[in-house]
Amino acid sequence: MRGLGFAVLAAVGFLPNSAGGYAAAISAFVVAMLTWPVLSVASTGLAARLTPVGEGAAMGLLAAASAVATVVGTFIAGPLVQACGYRVIPVAALTGLVIAKFLIRNGQRRGDTAPR
Repeated sequence: MRGLGFAVLAAVGFLPNSAGGYAAAISAFVVAMLTWPVLSVASTGLAARLTPVGEGAAMGLLAAASAVATVVGTFIAGPLVQACGYRVIPVAALTGLVIAKFLIRNGQRRGDTAPR
């Protein structure tokens, strides 16, 4: 649902200004924001349930990853947007996804039971 909300927001950005576009943007924003609590609660439950290292360790790793993402997002995104404008946001997001995929792929050893 969150991805759908952001997809609609992106699509509205390419449409001409109209009353329908405004309503769609507001609706998509509300959907994207209301799904965050569900994702937050679900991520803690999934981290505890799917971990091969123990529930406590998984919760600590989830909290650490969230903290690092917040710090990196705050201290890197602001200057990037100031220097390059808002068009840098999708590029930064895709770069983050590629780095995350690389870290996940290279961080797993053979025989790990964690889902890919």
